[in-house]
Amino acid sequence: MPGNDLVQSLVKAADILQLVSRSEKGMRLQDISEELEIKTSTTHNLVRTLCARNMMCKSSDGRFGVGDAIFEMADRHRERRLLRKAA
Repeated sequence: MPGNDLVQSLVKAADILQLVSRSEKGMRLQDISEELEIKTSTTHNLVRTLCARNMMCKSSDGRFGVGDAIFEMADRHRERRLLRKAA
């Protein structure tokens, strides 16, 4: 798949989700921004949007982690796959 045909904001959001999912304790906004070399303001806007869609969440200590929507999507996918195998 050619890289220049991709929606860059979606690529960055996916990169954020993948990065945060690998973190045991969650990550601070600044750490996400530095690790992915994305401007802090862009990172903030993407993370804020992901949080609004429940794909990320913010802990009381200000760290961001994977939100419930990600787990719910994965569960639905697994259930459908199991049902197809059973059929």
